[in-house]
Amino acid sequence: MSLGSNIRRLRKARQWTQADLSERTGIKVNHLSRLEQDESDPKLSTVQKLLEALDCSPNQLLTDQQPIPTDKLDLSLVIDRLMDLPGEQTYPLMEVLERFCLGCEVANAARPDRRYQNSTVRRMTIQELEAEREAEEEGTGKG
Repeated sequence: MSLGSNIRRLRKARQWTQADLSERTGIKVNHLSRLEQDESDPKLSTVQKLLEALDCSPNQLLTDQQPIPTDKLDLSLVIDRLMDLPGEQTYPLMEVLERFCLGCEVANAARPDRRYQNSTVRRMTIQELEAEREAEEEGTGKG
């Protein structure tokens, strides 16, 4: 992920607006916006202010090497990361999430009319996943 994406992700994980982050860092909102859009490179002092305000490691801010602590975890961030994975890696994770949601009786999780808007990843029910896998196995002679 880029620096701008990391700033945005960490800010949103805390449910802060750019104005909230601006207040905590002293960095102007328009400069934060340019940073998040990767239209500007920050000075070292700006990076330090962001690290302190976002309470994160340099790796989290600069390279996204460490996961977000679970006490600050936002499901939308996890889903964003999931949607960035290739399809063959996405389907097993989606199945796990689907089964968990069904186990917890989350009514909307099992609705087949809900689809991801991202063209490369769409929400599938367990039945659709199993049917797709069976079709793939039949096509490759594994079934």
